[in-house]
Order: sequence, then C-alpha cells, then structure tokens
Amino acid sequence: MTRRLPPILPAREPVVMPKLPPSVEIKTLAQQRAVSDPIRSRILGVLQNVPATAKQLAERLSSTPGAIGHHLKLLERHGLVQIVARRQMRGIVANYYARTGRILNFNAPMQASDLDQANILTTARNELAEMMAEPRSWAEDEVHVMAYPHIQLSARKAAALGRRLDRLITDLIATPNEPGEPLYGIAIGMFRAPEYLQPGGAPAAGDQASSGASNKVAPKAAPRPTKRARP
Repeated sequence: MTRRLPPILPAREPVVMPKLPPSVEIKTLAQQRAVSDPIRSRILGVLQNVPATAKQLAERLSSTPGAIGHHLKLLERHGLVQIVARRQMRGIVANYYARTGRILNFNAPMQASDLDQANILTTARNELAEMMAEPRSWAEDEVHVMAYPHIQLSARKAAALGRRLDRLITDLIATPNEPGEPLYGIAIGMFRAPEYLQPGGAPAAGDQASSGASNKVAPKAAPRPTKRARP
C-alpha cells in the first residue's frame, strides 16, 4: 500500500504539531529493539512535542542528517514515527516527523534474551543526569520529587498497587500538553527486588566465593506486565 504524504507547505506557513493519539502500542520485540537504541530513544523524546526534520534533529542531538535519517526510516517502518508535514527548501523537499502517539505502551512479550527491561528507567536516569548537568539557574517553583522506596507486600497488595500505578499512567497519558510550558519527565516503575535484598536472600551477583563450580543460572521467564508506559 502506498502511503499518503501530506501536501508541500508554502514557504511561510508554519509547521504545526498535530494532535497525536494518546498512545501507541509496542507489540513486537522488533519494535522494542527499535526504541531501545539510545539515539532512537532521544529522537522519540524530541518528536513527542515538536515536529522536526532529520537536519533539525541532527543539530539538536549532535549527530549527522544521514545517521538521523537512517534511524527515522527504521522508526517509521515500525510505526513509531510519521511524516506530518513537508516543505521545499533550496529545491529539496524536507520531511517533518512526529511520533505516532504521545506515550509508548509496551505490551510485547518479555524475553530477557531479547529485551533490556531496565531501558525505560535507564533512559529516565540519563535524562535526569543531562538536566542536572545543564549550566542554568534553578527556578524557585521548579518541581522535583525523587523517591525509591522498598516495601514488603503480599501478592494481593502488590497487584493492587500495580493497578493503582496503571491508573496513574492512564491519567498521565490523557493529560493534555500546555503549549509554551516546561516539559517534565515522570518515571514510574514497580518490580520485585533482586534476591540479595530479599529477607534471607542469596548473595548479590559477584559476591559468591569461587568454588570451581559454575555460577550460571538459567533465567526465569519474566511475567508479562499489564502496562509499561514510556514518555
């Protein structure tokens, strides 16, 4: 099927960010791998709120238009970005891209061999580190809330808490952007802590004394989450 491209805009007509669907489902491991790449993750972060060309993204992300163009084509092939506007510039038609949904909902099968499940929180950590390293002054009304609690819960209470977080994610997805206002990152995660943190748990990886025996343990199948939303 031939895709329908938007018409070429007149030179002075501004490129407008379209109203995106609230979310796009990540259903395959191929899509998971597409968004797990650090550069593609940053591209998706920019295109969540503003349309951009490969050249504009390259300037913003300190890369080259050719490299960014390659990543955009891969993301487009997997249904994660789309061309939302076109403009002729110096005889060349420039394509403006945006995401296909405001939030990425990860619902693909979880396989440890194919997916870095910590990638979402790793991305959030990297964005936080970049923000804190920026040479700027802090506004008095800037909101920053940081917490990383550990709680012992029964399976029933853990499931109830998971549903509460799921509802919060759904509310966040439905929250409209306020043009001209700052963009905030929100990281939400809940997982069973590793064994070394469990009461009476096993030693942490790398802490076991060498005995000549193999320490390799077959990975357990990870449960499929109800929803893992990524901005």
